[in-house]
Order: sequence, then structure tokens, then C-alpha cells
Amino acid sequence: MTIFGVQNQNLGDEVAPFTALTIPLQDGLQGDISLFIRDESNAEKINAEKRRLQDLINLMTNEDYQKITRRICNLFGKNFNRINEEVI
Repeated sequence: MTIFGVQNQNLGDEVAPFTALTIPLQDGLQGDISLFIRDESNAEKINAEKRRLQDLINLMTNEDYQKITRRICNLFGKNFNRINEEVI
């Protein structure tokens, strides 16, 4: 397959260090993303903000992004421990 005029011979090779990874477009990651609680005026709004933040965390740590993490760790000789969510 040719990408940007360059033949990519590693396409589909999960272990090749320079194969492009594509992830689906995530509407939740478009626009302004606030990673802190924006409105602390009452308990209902705090709970809504906590849910919003948890949704963002779930979106940014889903399987698509874990694939990227594993590839980066592989490039640097590290292991990604999903259970403890740490790089060792």
C-alpha cells in the first residue's frame, strides 16, 4: 500500500516498528477537552462532571489507545502491564 507517495511494506505487521496505526475518529475527543472539574456549584453538577471525566478517561484508555501504548513500549523495550496500568 502507498501512503503519502511512500510504499509501506510493513502494513499490517503488528511488530514492525514503523507501521502506521489508525484509530477510529472519536467525537468525544473533538474540540475543547477539560480534564478537571469545571463546575463545583452543587453536588449534582459535581457528579455530572465526574461522569464526564470518567467517560473521557475511558475513551482515552480504550483498546485502540492501548495498541498505541504497546507499540511505543515495544519500540523502547518496555512492557505495558494493563492490570496495573504501568510501564515496566
